[in-house]
Amino acid sequence: MNAKRTMLVIDDQHGIRMLMHKTFTEMGFNVLLAENGRKGITLFTEASPDIVLLDIKFPGGLDGIETLQELMTLNPRAKVIMMTSYEDHYEECMALGAVDYLEKPFDLEDLKERVERYSASGVQ
Repeated sequence: MNAKRTMLVIDDQHGIRMLMHKTFTEMGFNVLLAENGRKGITLFTEASPDIVLLDIKFPGGLDGIETLQELMTLNPRAKVIMMTSYEDHYEECMALGAVDYLEKPFDLEDLKERVERYSASGVQ
């Protein structure tokens, strides 16, 4: 079994994707990037990532809520951390199966701790 953990980042903001790629690659993750929900679902299906960081708002196409629903349909045990500037979706995301919810702007060290906890411990 490959010991390298895989992370999928689904966010329409290029800067966020690049920051997540740099940060989590340095932590030993294989980081996959998607700029929208459709591409994210495709990568999720192909790679079965250990953890997903998912934004809520995307221009056009699927939004983060719809993407979360699809990911949870594909794998109800998926570990998805929602990242958003909108606090009004917390209850809906958690009810749909997200393991955590962070509001942007978030503290990078806090995110790293949460990712480590969910990806390493088997927390559902």
